[in-house]
Amino acid sequence: MDDPKLEIVRIPLIFWKLDEKNLAAHLVGTDYELIGQNQVKLKSMFSEQIQKDERLEDFRNFPEVEKPRLLLIRLTVRPSFMERGTAFPTSEILHLKVPMIYGLGKYQSYECFFPLFRLKFHCYLKEQIRMLGEHYAKDFLLKCSPEEAYSYLLPGEPWLDELRVNLKPEKAGSKKTGLFSEKDMVSGVAEKLPHAKGLRQKIKIFPDAAWEQSAYIDKVYGKIYYERANIILTGERGVGKSAVIHEVIRRIDKQSTGHNLSFWRTTPRQIISGARYLGDWQELFEDFLDEMQAMRGVLWLEDILSLLYTGGDGPEDSMAAFMLPFIKKRKFQIIGEMTVPELEAARRILPGFAEHFQIIRMEEMDQSATLKIFDLFNDYSSKNLKVQFDREALQLSFRLLNRFIPYEQFPGKAIRFLSGLVSAAIDKNTSNIEEKEIIEAFTDKSGMPDFILRDDIMLDKNELREYFTSQIIGQDEAMDKVTSVIKVYKTAVNNPQKPIATMIFAGPTGVGKTAAVKLLAEYFFGHGQKTDPLIRLDMSEFQHPAQIQRLIGSGGREPGKMVRFVRERPFCVLLLDEIEKAHPLIFDALMTVFDEGILVDAHGRQTDFRNTIIIMTTNLGSKAGTSIGLAKSREVDYTGPIRNHFRPEFFNRIDHTVIFRPLGPSVIREIARKELRELESREGFKKNNISLRFTEEVIDYIAETGFDKNFGARPLQRAIEKNITTKLARYLLRNKNLKDCVLNVGVDKGEIVIDL
Repeated sequence: MDDPKLEIVRIPLIFWKLDEKNLAAHLVGTDYELIGQNQVKLKSMFSEQIQKDERLEDFRNFPEVEKPRLLLIRLTVRPSFMERGTAFPTSEILHLKVPMIYGLGKYQSYECFFPLFRLKFHCYLKEQIRMLGEHYAKDFLLKCSPEEAYSYLLPGEPWLDELRVNLKPEKAGSKKTGLFSEKDMVSGVAEKLPHAKGLRQKIKIFPDAAWEQSAYIDKVYGKIYYERANIILTGERGVGKSAVIHEVIRRIDKQSTGHNLSFWRTTPRQIISGARYLGDWQELFEDFLDEMQAMRGVLWLEDILSLLYTGGDGPEDSMAAFMLPFIKKRKFQIIGEMTVPELEAARRILPGFAEHFQIIRMEEMDQSATLKIFDLFNDYSSKNLKVQFDREALQLSFRLLNRFIPYEQFPGKAIRFLSGLVSAAIDKNTSNIEEKEIIEAFTDKSGMPDFILRDDIMLDKNELREYFTSQIIGQDEAMDKVTSVIKVYKTAVNNPQKPIATMIFAGPTGVGKTAAVKLLAEYFFGHGQKTDPLIRLDMSEFQHPAQIQRLIGSGGREPGKMVRFVRERPFCVLLLDEIEKAHPLIFDALMTVFDEGILVDAHGRQTDFRNTIIIMTTNLGSKAGTSIGLAKSREVDYTGPIRNHFRPEFFNRIDHTVIFRPLGPSVIREIARKELRELESREGFKKNNISLRFTEEVIDYIAETGFDKNFGARPLQRAIEKNITTKLARYLLRNKNLKDCVLNVGVDKGEIVIDL
């Protein structure tokens, strides 16, 4: 019988099978997890643990919903490594079953909670719970590292149970807390640090250590613990800001007994995620700040810059402006990170905000300290993970990262790259990483061929030229200029602080400009990336001054089209098609990119173009010839009209002007021959070992019907599909058993004929 002097508390439990004998159990809303063979015994163990826990109030009135239910959210997710704000997906796809608890709350809205994520949200319509749950869960998992995402894999189907615990009645006036309670803001929207030790630890394959950063650790420790200061660590991406903060939090928690500080990490948007209507966020935010003050909270705000544009219509109505009075009165402490441009933007957008923080500038490690990090990582990996790097492999990693990833700093980019290699080695059950694995990993990351990445492979200039001239027929002079970009990059004499090359391709329609761009993108960046290395933007879409926002962004949260694509694919060829149609304001924005290789938006966020080849195409000057497609004896001046159209300061920033000449009849025939020859590589012919033999009359026929004086060789493909491919398909359908043979394609009385 229940003791009337005790208060009954009901807490949800989630169980799932680990194997045939063992169960795992998670006490919802806590870090408690147990493994055992008996469900009743596990519940008893949880009850005993709660009775011993000093923070009994954490379990009262939990959850404040009617009849909590379990909903299983099934998701397919491809985990990603994050670098400079860009996601690089892994090759493996995860199929996850994520448990979610929901129930009707006291405000007649459904309170929904992911216990494994410590994430909650509100929903007003029951039929929308699953849809919103999938959205929130997927958004959470896409922000996780691959190691974190793997840790949420459940081997069996979970089910919901309830734990009844008898606790002493709550003292009058004490504060109630509960997972779904309106008064329990902090634990619902922030992550407590350092992570509690439990039976279920997240898998970490790389060391969580701030090596060679003792000076910064000591400085930040003193500012937080002794001075109770608000701090912003500033420095370029990768210098180790997050690692230093983690180490300081661990040191305070471990060494300073009785410090009474609690550390929490979250984002501005997560804090106000429960806002139900316009203007509700201020009340939620104030509750959050009050709780932080009551628990002597130290708040680590990720993406602190977003405080300035989250909440209201402008900076003066933002979360940053709202919390300024709290900061001035030192009601709690804030730790944040910013790059130098972001800090400058914060000072410009909301003057006075950054002045209430002590700024600690972190510089990039020198080469000596960086190389020591490589050795420390290797020691850790070999001792703890049983994976070791060859000395040559470490040296090659440093060289490649130093040259090809200029937009991130050491040691961050090294730790991320080496960790990915260790993950792959563990998956493949190998214990040694050599130069070969380094090259393969970097090719997968950048798409660049190994002859560019490796110093021991010489570039065969004749082979390179033959590759391009055999694909882009009749434009040998243009291809010489294109291949010169590859030669310069291979020898590492290009300017590393600018895009790899900035070129303008000029000439009439249908002479190979776009085909050459595609070929260069595939050759330069198409050897490992899983996404298309060519980014193509039609500049005729940006003819009005206001449309510059669609291209590069206006300084709000959403970046423009070009910025978004380059952030997603930093190793790419960026094609700005028909550049002359864009508004002149866009040329001004591009000049900064041509000069510095970096574009900075109004909030200080950088987009790096230094691993990008920028190519602009134009038809300027084409109308000077009497016939656009066919070559004439008189040379057409393309450079003059281009110079006249663009301002000198824009034109002078272009590295190469590449002229594509009109095509003559003999070139059209060669292009037709090449396109016909490539038909054999199609699946229907390859799988049945069928070869194709075309007569010269067929080549003449296609060259004549597939050429247009206004569009050059562009209609050739359409002519081949209409006159050759369609008839071949019909022939094969009539002769379904054809294999291991040669089909002869000819012309008879102006018609295409096919026979064996």
